[in-house]
Amino acid sequence: MGRSTPTVRQYFNSISAVYGKMESMMRSEDIPYLHELIKMGKLHSPEVSTAGMNPEIGFIVSILIEIMKDVDKILNDLK
Repeated sequence: MGRSTPTVRQYFNSISAVYGKMESMMRSEDIPYLHELIKMGKLHSPEVSTAGMNPEIGFIVSILIEIMKDVDKILNDLK
């Protein structure tokens, strides 16, 4: 018998596909940023799965974590 509930990774892939549909309506200079956000969103799927979080919230939290890490690195480099 097959799995009836998608895994977090499968859910993240479907979120990425939905967000990816935005690409056709975006300015060309914004598309690389969308791709980067989608990549960031997928980075923490194991943690989201283990925590039992809502996958879409987990996807967004993952993006926020990665952005915060980038900002922290920039701020530390300025010191």
